[in-house]
Amino acid sequence: MGKLSLQDVVRRLRLDLSQSVAEGRDETVRFEVGPIEVELLVEFEREAGGGSKINAWVLELSAEGKLKETQGHRIKFTLQPLSEGVEGGRLLIGGRQHGRPD
Repeated sequence: MGKLSLQDVVRRLRLDLSQSVAEGRDETVRFEVGPIEVELLVEFEREAGGGSKINAWVLELSAEGKLKETQGHRIKFTLQPLSEGVEGGRLLIGGRQHGRPD
């Protein structure tokens, strides 16, 4: 597997949440999604040339649970999922959301 960017990680979180909402649409038990805390170990890489560029890559674990030898930095951020078109923007997994058509 290649390097994962921070965009890849956030994109995957969004996809997983969207799939959970779709799969739980007809369920009677609902969950309101609160803040999602994400903590990653990343490697910063600088590219020199015509323009200077810095990339942040998420470090991956091998099947044995070992990190490759590199300098890693731990970053932590919180995402608050919102649902467009729903009063208050609350994201619910399972059941119908207020203000959403069936």
